[in-house]
Amino acid sequence: MIKRLINNKNVNNYFINKKISIKNNNFCSKTIIPINDKIINDNKENIVNNNKNDFKNDNNIQKKIEIKIKDEEDDLVEENEDIECTSEKCGLIFKVPTKLRGKEGHCPKCSNLMLFKKHTSNYKRILKKRRERYMNTLNEEIKTIKSFDPIKNKPWGLSVILEDCRSLHNVGSVFRTSDGAGFNHIYLCGLTGHPPNDQISKSSLGSEDMVNWSFSNDTISVIKKLKELNVKIIGIEQTPNSVSLLNSLDKIKNLALISPSLSESNNNNYDCFHPITIIMGNEVAGMSDEAIELCDLVCELPMMGNKRSLNVSITYGIVSYFLSHHFKSLVKNKE
Repeated sequence: MIKRLINNKNVNNYFINKKISIKNNNFCSKTIIPINDKIINDNKENIVNNNKNDFKNDNNIQKKIEIKIKDEEDDLVEENEDIECTSEKCGLIFKVPTKLRGKEGHCPKCSNLMLFKKHTSNYKRILKKRRERYMNTLNEEIKTIKSFDPIKNKPWGLSVILEDCRSLHNVGSVFRTSDGAGFNHIYLCGLTGHPPNDQISKSSLGSEDMVNWSFSNDTISVIKKLKELNVKIIGIEQTPNSVSLLNSLDKIKNLALISPSLSESNNNNYDCFHPITIIMGNEVAGMSDEAIELCDLVCELPMMGNKRSLNVSITYGIVSYFLSHHFKSLVKNKE
């Protein structure tokens, strides 16, 4: 009878949902656990055990990853140690593999033979002083070689004077713009920096080797010598007597025109003009009063907004292309 009851669906549902005790020889006298509860409990135990195993595995994997990363970082620290070239002309800082430490090798830039090892702080100071002395000597030699010489480098075409231009990035930009606009010469005067210089090269992109340039400590003497050679000087500055550059084309042409007769006999169908040199002053103070007095004409760019001035390199870019467009006979052709 009990077996028939068990096969009955109603009895099965009762056994599943309730805990009952059956005293019979064919059944144990213990409490019977409902089927659903037992399945759920078994599943919970399996999930907990699996989670514990997964957690242990994750911890082991995490530890292995951390050990591997640490080993890789240790290797990187060893490989990233910098070596400095011992040549006073170079001073390049480069990286050397660990296996080459303590061995002789060549600098990748200047090919100087040296020992690949870390230098002491005292030796680094000695190298720095040696390089400073070398650069000072080199600068003096370059100033002598590139000194202003109107006889050796007779002025012609379009040129620019940079008076006390302190920003090396602006100097580099002027070199690059001069090459693009076809200017023949750049006169670096006063406190203006000059090549070779890494900061100048960074913005000039090598154009300092394509445009003629010279250096002089005295801006005024350069202007006077250029005026003696019939070079027309145009200052770019805001003064009470300055005129708008965009409305001054006729004035500049009349100022620079040599003579109408030469203009008519010109085979290139261009007017014949005297060389023209523009002056760009300091980024903050502008042109000096002495330089302004020596100018044949002082022009400015009209400002429409709240700010009253532009950056030196931006101003020079506008002025240089304005002149090269209207004075094609003075533009330096590509070599």
